[in-house]
Amino acid sequence: MAGVLIEADHALLRVRAEARTDLPCTVGFTHRVSVLESADEVRLAVLGDPAPITAPPGVGVGCTGFTGPAGVLDVQLSASLAGRRLVDEHSGELRPVRRDQTMEPSPLPAGWVALEEQFTSTAEQATWHRRFQPDPLPVMVYGLDVTMSWGTDCQNVLGPWIHDRQIIPVEIRGLPAHRTENTNTPMLFWQEGDSCLHLIGNGSCNTNQCLAIDQDQLVALAESLHPPA
Repeated sequence: MAGVLIEADHALLRVRAEARTDLPCTVGFTHRVSVLESADEVRLAVLGDPAPITAPPGVGVGCTGFTGPAGVLDVQLSASLAGRRLVDEHSGELRPVRRDQTMEPSPLPAGWVALEEQFTSTAEQATWHRRFQPDPLPVMVYGLDVTMSWGTDCQNVLGPWIHDRQIIPVEIRGLPAHRTENTNTPMLFWQEGDSCLHLIGNGSCNTNQCLAIDQDQLVALAESLHPPA
């Protein structure tokens, strides 16, 4: 599976299944989650039910290669996960994303919305990502990307991105932070406990206007971050 997010009540899990590319062309592919709970662990397995494509004789069937879509499934545990280990039957122990540790800008600028969140889990790390932008979009790309990574530090997460950019020290939420000297896609990042927070401002142009998140807006949005209500 791609990731697990634990909602605030600690008993509802959101399981993100990966796309399947190892099957023949299918339609109606659905995921389901097998759950086995014990006193010290919760074991999950993502299972699938593909339905083969049928076509009249002599009619070809095209295939994209992504024959089983990714998806998110809700799993209600019988009790809070609490201190129990979370285990994927196929890949081993997972570090989940915890809803009460995620951060979102609040309040959002007028007319902005939160898009679908993405999350991944491995044995050592968990990552959560969400984009916030106006609705409708006035240009092709304009908004804020927020990414949080647990179990690692910002240097490990962002090293390949920032090694050749000028980095400026700043302070965010009373903590030492850094921003890139890039006016087109400004980046801001800092370590908060065992998580790395990484914000990117996006912008673009159309025939009528250009819009972008500038450094001051990025800092203001970062200062407004709070756990979701």
